[in-house]
Amino acid sequence: MDETGWRPIETAPMDGACIMAYWKTMRITMFPMIVFWDEGWQPFNDMMRDYGEVYPTHWTPLPPPPA
Repeated sequence: MDETGWRPIETAPMDGACIMAYWKTMRITMFPMIVFWDEGWQPFNDMMRDYGEVYPTHWTPLPPPPA
């Protein structure tokens, strides 16, 4: 894990839990997004599929919800 809390994607949970993922895309230099594993990384929001394939390189747990 680096000083920002980002971890290598190889260490991410692959049990369907949502995580914040980070990767480069064709349209955006760097893009964090909520994803989950389902026979491949899937965006939590179907509208985000327009950004192309999901190939994250790093992940971090989602923050806790507000109190």
